[in-house]
Amino acid sequence: MRDELLELVKGQQCETLALDLTGVKLIPSGMLGLLSSIRDLGIEIHLYNPSEDIREVLEITRMNQFMQLHDVEIPY
Repeated sequence: MRDELLELVKGQQCETLALDLTGVKLIPSGMLGLLSSIRDLGIEIHLYNPSEDIREVLEITRMNQFMQLHDVEIPY
């Protein structure tokens, strides 16, 4: 999935990547590495509704300094 997502954001000349993390409890370390690689491409990253655990990991790894975190209500 890593290579496919990197190819997709490069091929589409993506400037911003937004992920809705509603209901996601944890992010595996591989995903954190992927987000870091995407950021290294100059792509802005927005994470919506990260759990407290995800926020804590992002703070510990200091990845929260280059990602924008948002809390929004998602109507279903």
